Amino acid sequence: MKRTLFILLLIAVAAELKAQQTLTLEKCRRLALEESEDMKIARFRAEKADAERAAMRTQFLPSLSGSATGVYLYNDIEQEMILPTQVPDMTTGQLRPNVMFNPMTGEVVKGTDSILIWLNLIFLLFIALLPLPTELVSLVEGSSTAWVFYFGMLFCVCVFLAAMRIYGARTTKLSLQRELDWGKDRVRPWVELSADGPTTTRWNMGVYAMTTPQRNAGETPATYSVDGYDLLTILDTPYGSTYSAAAGSVPLTLIATLLTAAGITNAIDQAAIAEVLPTGSLVVYPIAQENTTLKIINDLLARVGYGPLWMDRDGRARSAPLVARSSVSPMWAYSTSSATTSVGEQRTATADFFAAANRWVFIRDDPGVGASTEGSGMYTVTNAADGPTSIAGRGRTISKIVKLQAVTQAALIAQGDQVVEADKRLASKVAASVGPNPEHWHEDTVTFADADLGVSGLFAVTEWSFDLGGGDMGLQLEAT
Repeated sequence: MKRTLFILLLIAVAAELKAQQTLTLEKCRRLALEESEDMKIARFRAEKADAERAAMRTQFLPSLSGSATGVYLYNDIEQEMILPTQVPDMTTGQLRPNVMFNPMTGEVVKGTDSILIWLNLIFLLFIALLPLPTELVSLVEGSSTAWVFYFGMLFCVCVFLAAMRIYGARTTKLSLQRELDWGKDRVRPWVELSADGPTTTRWNMGVYAMTTPQRNAGETPATYSVDGYDLLTILDTPYGSTYSAAAGSVPLTLIATLLTAAGITNAIDQAAIAEVLPTGSLVVYPIAQENTTLKIINDLLARVGYGPLWMDRDGRARSAPLVARSSVSPMWAYSTSSATTSVGEQRTATADFFAAANRWVFIRDDPGVGASTEGSGMYTVTNAADGPTSIAGRGRTISKIVKLQAVTQAALIAQGDQVVEADKRLASKVAASVGPNPEHWHEDTVTFADADLGVSGLFAVTEWSFDLGGGDMGLQLEAT
């Protein structure tokens, strides 16, 4: 038994000795580094840095990404696009394509302007290159060359933009092969709109006296830039002597004589042809700079309850008995909510309540008329509760005393109602740009609805401007 245990012990010792290795100093140092936790962390950080560096290199290579979205619509949707522009249809009140038709074939006229196309392309080229000098200025700080390059590019953009504008507006010039007799000749512009096919509608836009001609050099035929004035200008000069009208004279007959002497066609409404100046009255206008022929005519018209003189589309003098604007049917309806609206983006609304009267006293101021009483030479109007300028709306009474020259009490009332209506309109004004509408002329009323401005109702057109080159027209509106 002892011998057996000794043998087993020898075998175990031999095995242990066989498993042992000889360790040098270098091997010991290497084993210590491999087993160190700090060294493991450092190795992992180095591997991470290598991976990040490789990822950064991929940023300089092209990349592709994409996404997809699916939408299911139960109903079909149709969208109509109309180019180039739209104009109002005078029969339907809707907008329709603004195109030109060949009157012989009925086909749409198509064409291009190569000069305008090249100007536009060059302009767009400079716009596209503009980021280059901008980036250069930011990278090269303090470089005068970079700044010169930058401002040179901006200059080229401005030059070609101006060139397109000047060239595109050339067709609006009045080209003449001979000079007009500027003090005598008359010019009548007109607007022509084409419907489907060769059918066209023309609107005369008045008759004008041409003054202040400016000749443009270097153009064949010669072209002139001129200012045109309404024919009322002919009447708006001093009468030149004392003018008088005796009692019993017929104002409309006196006006007809003055118009004939000025060479202007008389188209005044003759409803008041029986009205005469009252007994004891003598209308006298002494020689003075302010006593023009137009002033004399308008004063005579006011005496019979007519509105001021105006010129129609054909250059004829017109006037008629005064009526309230609110009683006139609107000639057009403007609404920003309509899908085919012609109202532009430029719109403003103002409200002016300061010193707006809410009580008016009109007194007949005419020679031969005795003391005025209500209903006989006097007419009083009180706005108790109509609108924000009323007595109820302001909380106080603001009176206005007006003396008017009127042949009859009816003429006094007609003039007074016009003053009241005008004073009420001061409270609400709208300025808007709309599509070209040659239907507008004199004393128009329209309906105007604009949810953004918070206005809706009947408005009087107090001023409008029309661009014969085809641009938008401007409207000045006052609430009735």
